[in-house]
Amino acid sequence: MFSEALRGACSQASLHCEPTQSLCRPRPFPPDPPSDGTAEPYFPLSEQYVTQQEISFCALGSLTMVMNALGVDPRRRWRDESGPGWRWWDDEMFTEGACLPSLDDLRREGAGLAEFAVLAAANGAAVNSQHAEASSERSFRKALAAAARLSDSFVVVNFDRSALGQTGCGHFSPVAGYHAASDSVLVLDVARFKYPPFWVPVPALWEATRSFDADAGASRGWLRLSAWDGTSCSRLGASETTSARLGVC
Repeated sequence: MFSEALRGACSQASLHCEPTQSLCRPRPFPPDPPSDGTAEPYFPLSEQYVTQQEISFCALGSLTMVMNALGVDPRRRWRDESGPGWRWWDDEMFTEGACLPSLDDLRREGAGLAEFAVLAAANGAAVNSQHAEASSERSFRKALAAAARLSDSFVVVNFDRSALGQTGCGHFSPVAGYHAASDSVLVLDVARFKYPPFWVPVPALWEATRSFDADAGASRGWLRLSAWDGTSCSRLGASETTSARLGVC
């Protein structure tokens, strides 16, 4: 199968640049691009936009994209072992630690919200994770709108595709902007072989994050990631549900 059409509440976002303008506009929806500083994540994230390397690697693909956009140094080589040794994130670099899930486990089962938080924190990100069941739509919207004004802190949403009329179930992808007039956010879907980037109303995405993740025993939710500045004793600031179960090596 070669890609799928978006259905339901989601609207495809294509990129179009006017010859006389320096900014790209997400089209065809919303008709007027955000002009109030609520698409700050778009450019750093779009520079690092990747396709997840395997069907179950949406968490790792989102991490690759966000960690490179944040400029977090992996402190180990990516490629070119015989040359200068470029340091750059890809999907297979996040599991190199004794306390972390293995790449084979993630390949078979994917990751939940808690696993994503630990993988990010163990590799140099400051992470705040939030299960939807312990929050509200108002708080979710506030978090999305606040993140949309920053270029050095990004939100990744964990949502149920079926709640948006898409095929599949649990999925991760970063959010690149918020459009207040339509109360919608731009999701840069890392499963680009399946769906393009899309705009989705916040209430619809909220309902999709409230879906129960049977493997995790909790609802889905969202995470806010930034580069860890080394000043705090822990990189993981989590909701009670997550912090009760996990630690960071």
